[in-house]
Amino acid sequence: MGYLDNAGLDHLWGRINEALSNKQDKLTGAPGQVLGFDAAGNAAGRCSWSDPNLLDNWYFVDPINQRGQTEYIGPYKTYGIDRWYATGATMTVTVEEGAVRVADTGGRIQFRQDLEDGTKLRGETLTFSCMIRKERPGSVRIGIYHGSPNSVYFASKTTDLGDDLQLISVTGTVPEDADTSMGVYFDPIGSSAELYAAKLELGAGQTLAHQDASGKWVLRDVPPDKVQELAKCQRYYTKTRVSRVPCMIYNLSDTCMLWASVKLPAAMRMSRPSIKDFSINDWVYHQGRSYDPNGIAVKGVEVTADGSASKDGNVAFSVALERPLNNYANAALGMIASVTFTLDANL
Repeated sequence: MGYLDNAGLDHLWGRINEALSNKQDKLTGAPGQVLGFDAAGNAAGRCSWSDPNLLDNWYFVDPINQRGQTEYIGPYKTYGIDRWYATGATMTVTVEEGAVRVADTGGRIQFRQDLEDGTKLRGETLTFSCMIRKERPGSVRIGIYHGSPNSVYFASKTTDLGDDLQLISVTGTVPEDADTSMGVYFDPIGSSAELYAAKLELGAGQTLAHQDASGKWVLRDVPPDKVQELAKCQRYYTKTRVSRVPCMIYNLSDTCMLWASVKLPAAMRMSRPSIKDFSINDWVYHQGRSYDPNGIAVKGVEVTADGSASKDGNVAFSVALERPLNNYANAALGMIASVTFTLDANL
C-alpha cells in the first residue's frame, strides 16, 4: 500500500475544498415545511405536504349540497350544506359562487360540524383552521368543543379581520373526559363572513394553507375529489332516485302496502336511518296493470329491519298507500317505476 506525498495531499485537499465551497451553508424554512428543491436544484423548505382533514365537506368554494337550496334558515340543528348546521334561527347560510356565507343577526349563533365519536380523540392535540373573509372589518370566533347539549369549549379564538382573505387557527388538547359529541364552529359575532375552506387535524400546527410569494393565502393541497367527498357525506344523508324497484304488494289491516329494498349509493352511519320526502313516480305495475301516479298517494313510509344501510348499503322500506291498487292480489309481486326519497343519519 502506497502513501501520498505532500504534492498528492495538496491535490486531494484542494479537491475537497472545491467541493465544500459549492455546498449550501445552511437550510432555512418555516414551521410545517418539508425539505424539497427549488428551481436551481438547491435544497429548500417547501409547503408540499398536508395532514389528513378530520372534517367532511370542508371546501366551501364548491361544497356538497344535496338538499339543493342556495339559502338555509332554520331552528337549532337545521342542516344546510352537507354535514354543517346552524345553532339558531337568526343565522342565514347562503351558498354563493365560490364561497359559503354565514350571517347572524342575533349574536352567539354558530355554524357547526359534529364529529362521529370524540372519545377516540381524548388526550390528542388538535388544530382547527379556516380561510375566511369579512365583508367589512370586524371580529369572528372559531373553536373546538365537546358535549351536547351543553358544550365545553376547550379551544376558541376571537380574531379581528379586515376585508382580505385570511387564515385563522386555534389549537387545543382534547380533555380526557371528553364527551362523545365533539365538533368545530364558526361564529360571525352578529355579522357575516365568507368561508372558503376549513380543516381539523392532529397536531399543534395548521397545514390547510400557506402564503405565496405575494403574501396571498393559498391551499397546500388541490381541492378535494368531489365524488369522494359526496360519498363521505352520503354516510350521513342521502337524497336519491331509484328506478325499476321490485316490490311485494300485500294487505295489512285493510291497508294496501308495498315492500321493497334498494341499493344505496353508499353505506350509511345507521342501519335504519329516518326516511323523508318519499314519493312514487310514474307507475306501479302488477298483474298486467299500470297505474297513473296521481292515483298512488303515499300515506306513510318506514325503514324496516330487513336491510342494513350501514352494513352493506341496502335499505328496505314498507309503504302504506292512501288508496289500494285496483284488483291487487295479496303477496303479489310488482314493479315500481321509480321512487324518490331522502335518508337522514346525521348526528
